[in-house]
Amino acid sequence: MLGLFRDIAEEIVCAVDEQVDEEDLAALDGVVDVVQRFAHDSEAGCIERRLLWVTGLCSGRWVLRLDNDEVPGRELLTKLPALVEADDVLQYVLPCRWLFPDRGHYLGERPWSEDWHVRLVRNEPIALRFSGVLHSTFDGVEPLRFVELPFYHLDCIVNSRESREAKAARYEAILPGRETMPGWSVNNHYLPEKFQKEPSLQVPPEDISLIAKVLDGVASARSGRWDAATSQIAITPLEEIDRTWPLRRVSSDAYRATWLSVPHIEDLEARAPRRIYVEVRNDGTETWPYGAQLPAFRLGYRWMSSDGTAVIADGIPTAFTADVRPGETILQPMVVQGPEEPGEYRIQFALVHQDVCWFGEGPSFPLNVRVP
Repeated sequence: MLGLFRDIAEEIVCAVDEQVDEEDLAALDGVVDVVQRFAHDSEAGCIERRLLWVTGLCSGRWVLRLDNDEVPGRELLTKLPALVEADDVLQYVLPCRWLFPDRGHYLGERPWSEDWHVRLVRNEPIALRFSGVLHSTFDGVEPLRFVELPFYHLDCIVNSRESREAKAARYEAILPGRETMPGWSVNNHYLPEKFQKEPSLQVPPEDISLIAKVLDGVASARSGRWDAATSQIAITPLEEIDRTWPLRRVSSDAYRATWLSVPHIEDLEARAPRRIYVEVRNDGTETWPYGAQLPAFRLGYRWMSSDGTAVIADGIPTAFTADVRPGETILQPMVVQGPEEPGEYRIQFALVHQDVCWFGEGPSFPLNVRVP
């Protein structure tokens, strides 16, 4: 599959699980430019843990991601050079076609027909946002384009139903309840024998030939720089990979912040929002990402009893509008919403790592909450 890109890619990077025997890496000899082995992940159990790490190994201006059970369509290969010449988009979204019941047919009904992925991305931090959870790919960052240039998923024709049922059960245990449409588990994709209702559609002949070339092991052009005979490949440990994984455990050294300015609020209506502008410095070791990105560091506040001895309610956290790297200061709007009931309160500002902890306490002062 990688050899199909040899005539158009400036660089081919391949990441390989350490459980693959070194002898098997000889198949990549002369095909790829960079090979990196990584520590096996028995905890998260999914490739998404490593996506940003392996993207960081790429030096090109654009990065196309494909997994080892996927094959590009002929039109994607043909138009790829023109796509990466664009200077007005950050990403392209491509359709995934699930082959079933054979290499000449694919599932054309919902939900398989709606399986679109951000796979071609500008190799810039702003375009490389990623949640890191199972079944996720790069987050959509506009401007982006949807293009009808498919790639094909081989899983349902190369693996037995029994192995796919086991995979679906394992994935459901890792991330239960995830649906692609109401009442449909994303893991049902792997079991068309149970759920297919409409006849499969015909794969275009030019794509069948590519799929056959991959499945039958026909070698493509070989001009890569990597030489299996002379290469010594170290195994990248999970600790290094996890520095780029959004779901990583954050060190306690990350939980430091200084509030430099917060406007004093004397009164507020119950349940009413008010925008204020605060200035805060990141004194920790982790970047606070903007928007909905993970780890979920946010500006927060709490409503306390008037004497400050009891927490009445947590306020609605505010996401950052730009990344705040260690040592940086940000002037940031945040919204403070009055508690449900009027009365005398004390407001306490702090940073919050959502679902983990509060840290970096800021100003605290009494505040009268009025009847709306």
